[in-house]
Amino acid sequence: MARRSIRRMLVGLFCTVSIGCASTVAAQGAFAHNVLEASNPADKSELHTAPRTILLDFNDKVLPRFATVIVSGPQGKRYENGSVAIKRDTIRQSLKPLQAAGMYVVAFRVVSADGHPIKGQISFKLTTSALTATAEAASASSGESPDEKPSPSGRDVSSPPTVALPPGAQAPSMARPATQAEGLGTRALMALGIAALALIGVGALSMRRRGDVDEDGH
Repeated sequence: MARRSIRRMLVGLFCTVSIGCASTVAAQGAFAHNVLEASNPADKSELHTAPRTILLDFNDKVLPRFATVIVSGPQGKRYENGSVAIKRDTIRQSLKPLQAAGMYVVAFRVVSADGHPIKGQISFKLTTSALTATAEAASASSGESPDEKPSPSGRDVSSPPTVALPPGAQAPSMARPATQAEGLGTRALMALGIAALALIGVGALSMRRRGDVDEDGH
């Protein structure tokens, strides 16, 4: 009877230890799985400034392969800009400019270092004031007010440009140059004047010769 009691006690102790070890291993396996620890923006946050990137921080290293991040805004529009960048346990996803106020959802799927797939999502709300601040910042960086529009040539055409002259130089005359027709008319008048003077001279010489002939005849 004593031996049977001892055997029963040993069998019970063995079963208890085995169950405890199995539970411990199972718990360690469950806690070993990679999980999302933090994000920027934080889950369910309300933002007054539009974010440019999404950051996801996990508690263990993630594999670059098969990592995807999808950012959806109001009316289902997508806002990812390029592929994800992974550095150990952090994932970075650049964003296109957010164009609407409302709720945004960030869905992710990654694979941890132990090969276990992880998927989940976070969300944040973008306020109307965030879009106003973004528009004002873009206007300030461009250096133009909404009412100012550049001329087609890209310069001010309201007044002609001023050219600096070297010392002693004179500004060019703004008088209109004579055309070819005006030059020809001036030359014609000069030719007519010379011809008239020649005719007067010839007439005077002829009259003088006639006077000399008449005197010789007498």
